[in-house]
Amino acid sequence: MPNDVVSMAISLKQVSICDVKGCACVENPQKKNRDIMNVFNMLSKAKLQQYTALLRKKERQKSGLFLAEGSRLVQSAIAAETEIVAVIVSEDNSGITIPTAIPFYQIDSKSFKQLSDTQASQGIIAVCKIPQEPSFKAMKRILFLDGVQDPGNMGTLIRTAAWFGLEAVIANESVDFFNPKVIRATMGGIWDIPCVVADIHALKLAGFTLYGADMSGISLAKWQPAKKAALVLGNEGNGLSEEARQLLDEQVYINGNPKKATESLNVAVAGGILMQRFVL
Repeated sequence: MPNDVVSMAISLKQVSICDVKGCACVENPQKKNRDIMNVFNMLSKAKLQQYTALLRKKERQKSGLFLAEGSRLVQSAIAAETEIVAVIVSEDNSGITIPTAIPFYQIDSKSFKQLSDTQASQGIIAVCKIPQEPSFKAMKRILFLDGVQDPGNMGTLIRTAAWFGLEAVIANESVDFFNPKVIRATMGGIWDIPCVVADIHALKLAGFTLYGADMSGISLAKWQPAKKAALVLGNEGNGLSEEARQLLDEQVYINGNPKKATESLNVAVAGGILMQRFVL
């Protein structure tokens, strides 16, 4: 086998393949016993290096690709008919069902660790295309993140916004939407809501009423959001930026009982509470 190819064959019993468009769980008995080399393609070292580089923001932006790691995320991507460039599994992966149209590679465990961003990987990664950013000018309910830096918080907020039916998540000076840790934290929500990078001034120019989460302002119980509005959440440690504060139409706070050590809510928790009210 050529030195520039990373490849590994596995037992047919580990492979479950489906050629139904978008299907992620139905076996195709007629293809169960197909030749293993027709199932797995060989991944060149150049491709492995290209995909490993996607762990860096600069390379994701340059290539328009990102990595989604884990069985649930890969299955969710397939079900959402996301544009998938490749699915890569490690030699000790227990198998997964994917449409046969998607390029499918298996590599040795050492090579797979170069791609993985987790300590206990499930041994499967999808290489996906970053969706085109839609125009948000005609939207009515969006979430704006002003300097959110923690990937877990970002992912949770994307997932929550998708759950409550917001039309987009827009961010500025925040962690990259397609950071691997953010993608995992969305638990598939990344496929269900557009994520856009834009300045808060663009929202104001588009006619959005801006509501900022803060420790002062109108109480959540009395909040009546305008028909076209954006909920603005600030940085985990510093809150809303001065630039955002100057553009807000109103500030909203969540009633609570602050303590000496518990001064405020986590931004993802606060965002979830506010979003539930925001969509009523």
